[in-house]
Amino acid sequence: MKNLLFFSMIFINSFSNISKCDFNKLPILSLNIVQKGSYIFPGEINCILVEAHLKNTSDSTIGFLVLSCSLYDSFVLDNDNFHILHNECSRNTSYPIKLEPHQEISIPLILQTNNSVLISSNTLKIGFIFIKDDIKINEPLLETINKCKLESDKLVWSKSFSVYHGSEPILLK
Repeated sequence: MKNLLFFSMIFINSFSNISKCDFNKLPILSLNIVQKGSYIFPGEINCILVEAHLKNTSDSTIGFLVLSCSLYDSFVLDNDNFHILHNECSRNTSYPIKLEPHQEISIPLILQTNNSVLISSNTLKIGFIFIKDDIKINEPLLETINKCKLESDKLVWSKSFSVYHGSEPILLK
């Protein structure tokens, strides 16, 4: 009886340690980035607008979780010269998204340079944190997202692209 109890505890403990970032569905989701324009905000703040196109490449419907008003938290960058601009929101909750087979959604992201960087010479990859909508999470979704950001090999990554500022960025006043 002691042996059964001991093996039961090991078995249960091994499953409780499975990472929420271990996703066997990663190959069925693709991420493509399209650069849309560049802008300079007052104070010499350089920004680049990109669209992240997430596509379900499978023949089955897939679902994943994002935050309702900070969807950008599900994205990471591989270049410290940039970060994704955030908007303020008063209430952020888990929000499920379903993609039908071969369906694509487009998510606008605004990238800002951290400092005065000659951004015409930078390359960048953007990663998406795919958290299945049927996984049981015992913590706030943002905590799970932040933990998954540390496991970059478990993210859906775009191809590397050259970040250009364009010949004449639009000056916003």
